[in-house]
Amino acid sequence: MKSFPDGVNDLNNAEYVAWKRSHPDELIVNHVRSPRTHKFTLHRQGCHMVSFKKTALKKERNPKECFDSEAELLGWMVEKKGSPGLPLKGCWKCRTHKLANRMNKRLLEEEQR
Repeated sequence: MKSFPDGVNDLNNAEYVAWKRSHPDELIVNHVRSPRTHKFTLHRQGCHMVSFKKTALKKERNPKECFDSEAELLGWMVEKKGSPGLPLKGCWKCRTHKLANRMNKRLLEEEQR
């Protein structure tokens, strides 16, 4: 797992770009925060929707968590249990809705243990 808490995108952080290149199958959770919402959106590496907030200038950055496996992602979700960003949302572009739903279900199962 690699965390980029200060927010990154492909234009402003060489470490983030290098991480993505060396982890082609990774999963990325993008933290989207605004005055009205806080959510965690799950993306697959390579999804262009992960890099920018939806703003006209596309210069704002969102914090990201990068995972090499579903097990790493689940461990992070357990740590974040109770966070206003959970449950995970899926991305319509890289089609992670089913994976996000499966991970949310696994989190509930972990909580019941």
